[in-house]
Amino acid sequence: MAQKFKTGDVVKLKSGGPDMTVVRYIEPIDIMSAVYNEPPKEMGPAVMVQCTWFEKTKPMGNKYNENLLDLVKSASE
Repeated sequence: MAQKFKTGDVVKLKSGGPDMTVVRYIEPIDIMSAVYNEPPKEMGPAVMVQCTWFEKTKPMGNKYNENLLDLVKSASE
C-alpha cells in the first residue's frame, strides 16, 4: 500500500480546519476474513490516517480517510 503521508507530516482537511500532524496509518481490517480465517481482501481507497492537533492547550486527535487530507508541510522540510 503506497502511503501519501509519513509520520510527522503536517496535513489539513481539504474542507479546512486546523493543521494536524500525522501520527500513523491505521491498517484496514477485513472482519469477514478474520472471522473465516481467509486472506484479506482489497480494501479499496478507505485508508485511514490518525492525526493529532491542539485546540489552545488541549490535545485532540481523530482518524481520517487519507483522500480527505492535503499535505501542508513534509516532515523532512
